[in-house]
Amino acid sequence: MTRMKEENEDSDGLKLHEVLYALLHRAGREDEFPDRFRELNDEAARSLVSELKRRAPRMLREHRRIRRGFERRLFRRWRKALRLYETIMVAAQEAGADFNDKYRAEARQQDDFVFEALVSLHGRASRIASETYALLRTGHADGAQARWRTLHELAVVASVIATGGQDIAERYLLHLYVQNAKDARAYQDNCAALGYEPFTTEELDGITQAERELIARFGREFKKDYGWAATVITSGRAPTF
Repeated sequence: MTRMKEENEDSDGLKLHEVLYALLHRAGREDEFPDRFRELNDEAARSLVSELKRRAPRMLREHRRIRRGFERRLFRRWRKALRLYETIMVAAQEAGADFNDKYRAEARQQDDFVFEALVSLHGRASRIASETYALLRTGHADGAQARWRTLHELAVVASVIATGGQDIAERYLLHLYVQNAKDARAYQDNCAALGYEPFTTEELDGITQAERELIARFGREFKKDYGWAATVITSGRAPTF
């Protein structure tokens, strides 16, 4: 990179754009500078990208070797903790899979909303635990902590549903339609800037119809982020986390 930078300067240390402007100025064509500079920039960018692609295989091999060495040293230092974490994670995944296989048919017959909600949360928690482990063993501690906070949130939600019974579990499952409608409105507001096609009026109405019906059934607090848990607190208002 240093050599490329040096090549973009003349022998007096002037930068390339300064040389270009000086040449145009001498010819009385300063007004051409923006267009000519843009062309020069584009050409330099193409040259840089080409050179980067040429050097990439060797550069990436070197950095992979550095990363593998770092991860080996990290694992040697934290082996006991990482293996214990992985042991608990795998045991929890297997227990959840066995529980689902054994009781799913019965839960379906009984329309067991608690079962459905908790199994769904367990699946999400298993994935996030795996993501956390991947971040820990590669040295991304801050990222692992962020995923752990999400895991903690899922554990709290699961606890509320497990003790709240079928009504809370049903509300939790149905709240997905509220989130879908919220996401659809956000998409509609920003799709033009992103270059995507908007929903038609009929499509958006179809997405939001379920939301309107659920709010009519459960009350306006249901529309909020944790509105499914409004009946958990005595005020009846939608709680925050």
